[in-house]
Amino acid sequence: MVMETENTFDISLQQRRAWLVRQRGRLAGHVSAYLLDGLVDAAAVHEALRRLVERHEMLRTALCRVPGLRFPVQVIGGTGNVAWRELPAGAFRDAEEAVDCLWREEAGVGWDLEAGPAVRVALAPVGPERHVLVVHLASPFGDARTAHELAQAAVRGDGLDEAAQYADYAGWQAELAAAPPGRTLGAAAAAAAALDPRPGLVPVPLDRGTAQRVRDAARALGATVEVFLLACWCALLHRRSGRTAVAVDLVDAGRALDDLRRALGPFELALPLVCPTPVDARLPALLRQVGELVAAARAAPETALRALRHATDRGHLPEPAADGAFRFASPASPSRPGGVRCRLLREADIGSPSPLLLTCTEWDGELVAAIQHDHGYLDDDAARELARQLRELLADAADRLDAAVAELDLVGPSGVGDARDFLVRQVRPLPWEPATLDDLFAEQARRTPDRAAVVYEDASLTFAALEERSGRLATFLTGRGVGPDRTVAIAMDRSTELIVAVLGILRAGGALLPLDVATARERMGAILAAGRPALVLTETGVAGRLPASHLPTVALDAVRAEIDALPAAARRSQATPRSLAYVMFTSGTSGGPKGVAVEHASVAHLLAALRAGVYARLGAGRPLRVAVNGPLAFDTSIKQVVQLLDGHTLHPLPERLRLDPEQLLDYLREHRIDVMDCTPSQLGPLVEAGLLDAGRTQLRALLVGGEAVQPALWQRLAAADLACFNLYGPTECTVDTTTSLIGADSATPVIGRPIANTCVAVVDGAGRLVPPGVAGELVVAGPGVARGYLGDHDLTAARFADHPQLPGAGATYRTGDRGRYRPDGQIEFLGRTDRQVKIRGNRVELAEIERVLAEHPAVAEAVVMAIAGAGGDVARLAGYVVPQRGVAAPADELRAHVAGRLPEHMVPATVTLIGSVPLTPNGKVDEARLPAPAEPAAAARDLVPPRNPVEQALAEVWADVLGLPAVGVDDNFFALGGDSIKTIQVIGRARRRGIRILPLQMREHQTVAELAPVVGAQ
Repeated sequence: MVMETENTFDISLQQRRAWLVRQRGRLAGHVSAYLLDGLVDAAAVHEALRRLVERHEMLRTALCRVPGLRFPVQVIGGTGNVAWRELPAGAFRDAEEAVDCLWREEAGVGWDLEAGPAVRVALAPVGPERHVLVVHLASPFGDARTAHELAQAAVRGDGLDEAAQYADYAGWQAELAAAPPGRTLGAAAAAAAALDPRPGLVPVPLDRGTAQRVRDAARALGATVEVFLLACWCALLHRRSGRTAVAVDLVDAGRALDDLRRALGPFELALPLVCPTPVDARLPALLRQVGELVAAARAAPETALRALRHATDRGHLPEPAADGAFRFASPASPSRPGGVRCRLLREADIGSPSPLLLTCTEWDGELVAAIQHDHGYLDDDAARELARQLRELLADAADRLDAAVAELDLVGPSGVGDARDFLVRQVRPLPWEPATLDDLFAEQARRTPDRAAVVYEDASLTFAALEERSGRLATFLTGRGVGPDRTVAIAMDRSTELIVAVLGILRAGGALLPLDVATARERMGAILAAGRPALVLTETGVAGRLPASHLPTVALDAVRAEIDALPAAARRSQATPRSLAYVMFTSGTSGGPKGVAVEHASVAHLLAALRAGVYARLGAGRPLRVAVNGPLAFDTSIKQVVQLLDGHTLHPLPERLRLDPEQLLDYLREHRIDVMDCTPSQLGPLVEAGLLDAGRTQLRALLVGGEAVQPALWQRLAAADLACFNLYGPTECTVDTTTSLIGADSATPVIGRPIANTCVAVVDGAGRLVPPGVAGELVVAGPGVARGYLGDHDLTAARFADHPQLPGAGATYRTGDRGRYRPDGQIEFLGRTDRQVKIRGNRVELAEIERVLAEHPAVAEAVVMAIAGAGGDVARLAGYVVPQRGVAAPADELRAHVAGRLPEHMVPATVTLIGSVPLTPNGKVDEARLPAPAEPAAAARDLVPPRNPVEQALAEVWADVLGLPAVGVDDNFFALGGDSIKTIQVIGRARRRGIRILPLQMREHQTVAELAPVVGAQ
């Protein structure tokens, strides 16, 4: 193309993005389809379009490459043309077929951006006085508003009003975006290249009645229709993801200036929004918040423009928001020249940066909504389900203006049966017989009397010896009043004697009440008071660690001779499958421990379910050596101890080895351990020590549980040459409720599918079943559900009850855990509702921040703590990160990673790199042993002192507000932990020193050195 200098201009940032999409071999355009009812003169429409091209420079513009420049320039041609197609009558049966065929055809055809044309139009008759009009614009030359304006003008037969030309806008935009960028968006070229050139498009069926109810509801709540729809979209994304904040791109028309309202060209601009959606949010508050976010984003488009420029300067496409995008349009009501009515039927952005886009357009009294999706992100069935959920949510929100977001209905009457049917399909039946654990042991001992039952270092007991020793102890305990539903506290170190004591209690008909002797005496005292045991079993070396108590206490080693003199054959206990097997105390939300009462039948079912869901998958065909890693007071030990009843050999791990990875691995190899249980926190150091290395151990299976597995660890376990199972379950559901074989069942972290005979439902805030893909509280039903909380009938009634939508399921347990089903039946764990803190009035889920940190490629593990201020409230968040081997990211980069995904109040003030996560004896994070949070990065280097009175005053104010001993003039306020609240404090305290600062100045000048000249000049 020959360039004429006077008609040559730099391209805009939006055109840069479109050009980069095209350079990656992808299609980029906007397609809209319209239904024309009335007498249409095809020749007149064609002529109107030709005049529009002559009048508007953008429609006769081409992009021309220039040697030495990264991007082409736009060249305005003297003439232009429209690729016009007029199809014959009878080409299509009806409008639906015409739209489907023409849209599919157009969406698959690219553009010659240098030769043109910029627009293609097809007109197809589909009935008497009825036509379909399809307008396709190349992305560098138009957007949705451009298509709507063209269609209406073509039908009217006019040339549109005088408007600004796009080249003028591109020049103004270049000046606006020339300032240094603020936070920039990361590159996503690899992800963008994988986008399907023809996105899926699913309509959201909204009739005129629903559309009017939406308008009425928005008006009643003092919001615009756009804000109401966007808030509902955010609510749906929140309900599906389970996150307490959703990140969306608001696709703005970019025509706020009067001169641009009718201009043609690619003005649309993605404005990133992070919308907090706490689990207790109500609709009016959400609408207010979304309205404020939209207003703030539109008031500062330069922020998005600078980010777009920063990305494209590097040849990158801007990263889309994590959760999706939203576009709203409300064109002027189309006139009807000659009685022709123009209706919008469908529109889509080919090559959209977002894999999930909701478009809503008010058109002549209708509300036309559709979900556009990348096929690699959602398949068509999932997108249709999402559209159905949005329709139900909109209808419910329009009817219940003060509803809690968590209670908005996504299912509707027609979907309840589908949700229940899906749930039924997830239950895996398994024949089993309720039994007592002592009966199961007796049967196994008869089958394999000479097999090793328990090994501890150099000591071991066969099944016959264990039966004899535990039988004598059972006789001893029976004589001291132990029987069905009577608890016996057990406080002993690991040894073969510990297993003898466990079986002795069960064979006497009693229930285990394990004590963790490493915990504080006060807590043990509270457990003993609540558990009311018949007696306490201990050892002389442990007794001194127990709290003072009036309970009968027996040191077994001190009465060994007395017990050995008793008959070896204990009489059969009076326990039944419905008798208590153990009581496990866990932390209570009220501050005191609560005892979970579990029956024999539930433990027997756990054994059968693990046999089918875990051990059968190992294909062992022989007895295995099973390590008992967790303390007896940690319920994961139960699933290991009960393997004794299936003939496997138990190996309680010596305490001195459990926190020494190298020695523990040596022990596993020397004793040829086949199966070990472990928490993810304990597993990390073991993996670093070589647990997964070939030949380091002879492990066949690793059972991981107790905490969420973070993505980096999941990937390492998936690649391991041993079977790694992720097991999930609350203590109230007998240890394990779901299982997943890591890697084989899912490439990404999940808690798996329910174990046999178990139903795991996901319910919303109102207790209704929700469909796959939607987050909610996990509710468990089945044989594993515990009897309840010992001695606490009110709490039992609140947490254990029949669920009205699970007929025949019996008692259920509300876990307080959040999760969602995937369509394949795998459950994703999304954190807990009770690990929430309040920061500046906002409820925050710490697990969510940890999850986001862990998604960074340089992070192996992440922990986030809430640091209390002087008044006891949460003053700030502190992050702790274990870096991937050989990789380390600066703290500022990690904070920026979080800031791009979560609201400001959820960004840790500090991120501290640690070598490993300290663990409690239970293998969970020991928060008390985490180091003091690192000082902000700036504090670690030499401070540049103030050089004049203004810098001195500002530095003192900053240090005072941030709680730091000193601040250098080159230190970044926000990197030091500053936020919007602290900005307000700085402004107030500076004013008292006679210095006036505007909030915008704090954002634009983030160091004392930059800010001082600005405020000093005033």
